[in-house]
Amino acid sequence: MIARASIAWLLLAGLAPAGTPTVYVFGATWCPHCVAAKPIVRRLRAEGFPIYSLDVDEAKAKQLAADCRVSKIPAFVLVDEDERTGAKTYSGKNRLAGRQSEKDLRQFFKRHNVKPKE
Repeated sequence: MIARASIAWLLLAGLAPAGTPTVYVFGATWCPHCVAAKPIVRRLRAEGFPIYSLDVDEAKAKQLAADCRVSKIPAFVLVDEDERTGAKTYSGKNRLAGRQSEKDLRQFFKRHNVKPKE
C-alpha cells in the first residue's frame, strides 16, 4: 500500500484518477533511458492512456518512489485501487524497469487490462 502523504500529493497534482489503474514512470533528467522514454510516454498519454512521468529528484516523487520500492530507473509502476478499501496499491509484478520500447509498454498495458480513456 502507498503512504497517505504520497496519495494526497498525487490527488492534489491530479495524477491519481479515482478508480483508474495508473502507470507512473519514475525517472530523472540525468538518466539517458528515462529521457528516451519521454516521447513514448507523451504518445501514450496523447492516446488517452493513464501514464504520468515523475522525476525522482523531486522530494514528493522521491517519497512515492520509496513507497513503491523503486530501485532502478526508469521504472514503470502500475498503481491500482483496492475495490474494498479504496486504497491505492501496487504489486512487484505490476512493474517494468529499465529501458522499454513502445511495444513493451503497450503489451504491459494490455496484460494488465489498462485501456485508454475514450
